[in-house]
Amino acid sequence: MVKARSRAVGILAGDGDCPGLSDVLRGATRAALQFGWDVYAIDDGFDGLLRKKVRRLGRHDLQGPILNGTRFGSSGRVNPFESLTRKGRAVIETDRSAEVVRNVHALGLAGVIAVGGENTLRTAERFHRKGLSIVGVPQAIENDIPSTALTFGFDTAVATASTALEKLNPTADAAKRITVAEVLGRGAGWLALHTGLASNVDVILVPEIPFSAESVCESIRARERAGQESCVVLVAEGATLIKGAAPRPTKETRSDTADGIGAWLAAELTRRGKKDVRALALGPLQRGGAPTGFDRFLGTRFGTAAMRLVDEGLFGNMVAFKPPSVVPVPLHQVVNRVRPVPLDSDILRSARDLGIGFGD
Repeated sequence: MVKARSRAVGILAGDGDCPGLSDVLRGATRAALQFGWDVYAIDDGFDGLLRKKVRRLGRHDLQGPILNGTRFGSSGRVNPFESLTRKGRAVIETDRSAEVVRNVHALGLAGVIAVGGENTLRTAERFHRKGLSIVGVPQAIENDIPSTALTFGFDTAVATASTALEKLNPTADAAKRITVAEVLGRGAGWLALHTGLASNVDVILVPEIPFSAESVCESIRARERAGQESCVVLVAEGATLIKGAAPRPTKETRSDTADGIGAWLAAELTRRGKKDVRALALGPLQRGGAPTGFDRFLGTRFGTAAMRLVDEGLFGNMVAFKPPSVVPVPLHQVVNRVRPVPLDSDILRSARDLGIGFGD
């Protein structure tokens, strides 16, 4: 157990793996030691605070290559405000947040840095309102966190997806095939849009622009009339039909399931007379691999900036990239929102200028 002290900080990763995560943790740890703080890894996200599962870090504990994860575990499954507890044969939901606050004080932590996506930041904001000294770091390969121009992991995900499409394009051309590739992006189309522009695709379907299967077919037919015998359709997992109805009978939109939007669209194109249509969901592949130099750079800046906020006592904030600076943004301005692609975005205009269809 950590002895009580006034300059001890805990760091947790509240969501899944992500390229650049280890750089955030390394940046925060090294900055903390530079500022004269003791640093403690909190294992397994907020669950580690429930179980007092912490250990002290030194300057060399985060050395060496960690491609996309963290040596002290990350988990977005445990929300202390809605903790699931078994009582006999029943499973009940219990608010254990007060227990977390008591444990933080008992551990002698003067502050907590929480790294994660929408769920982690929402939980962090609730703990701040409960009196816990906490700072957030945005993590999302979909780049859909409000108030920050970029999240770490996004650049690597674009590079990974683009590389996959570069391998698919020649195969589609040789087989004169229609390929429907599905990428992450439940509430925003940043990943699909950036990947599509970088990969010479023909159609991009994003949540911000509802589509119809017939419009997609017309885009394909227009290319066939121009002599193009293959076509690549890139679809974000959260894309929806023009009428707003779910295009398949599943309750959740998930890119790593066989019944996702990409598989549905491929089947629909086949039903409409397209003979050779293949579907591919990139799924968890987008979360893996070595971070790009930019994600290492941004992750390190986020980690050091978060520790700077702790050192200055500016709790209740999230670090945000507003080029060229990393600045604090109040957590309450971030939670319960998604940052969509603006319909007047110059990126969308560039895509349309290239002749890319959006199914609208």
